[in-house]
Amino acid sequence: MTPEVYDIEKGNMLVDFGEPTVLSTNKHLCINHERYPEIQEGSNAILIGDLIEDFLIVKNLKLKQVIGIGFLNTPAEHEAEALAKFLETYDIVIAHDGNLMHAVQLVKSIIGMEIDENYVSNNPSAELLAEILSS
Repeated sequence: MTPEVYDIEKGNMLVDFGEPTVLSTNKHLCINHERYPEIQEGSNAILIGDLIEDFLIVKNLKLKQVIGIGFLNTPAEHEAEALAKFLETYDIVIAHDGNLMHAVQLVKSIIGMEIDENYVSNNPSAELLAEILSS
């Protein structure tokens, strides 16, 4: 990959993008399978994205389990339509600039740590998280 080009005389301003230009629809081409062979044929992955296209990153990989967490930040007039698409794609959908607590609790559970009691008692998504982990 070619790095971005900066012009020092213009105050280190970006004047050109590297090649290939990484977009949401081609991120999967930038995964270095030679350097990280476990990414291509690993057993599990947690994918966190804010676009439906982010899920394309793992689409062609040979993974046994992918848990997707989607961040939905869509204007109100398009929210219902976007939510339906996100729910088809992601296992957990976090709306309105929600935090990473779901991801934190998921990772804690995977590595054998207890999920915070406060998270379980105050979060309706905790049941969904437990269901995903048991499958």
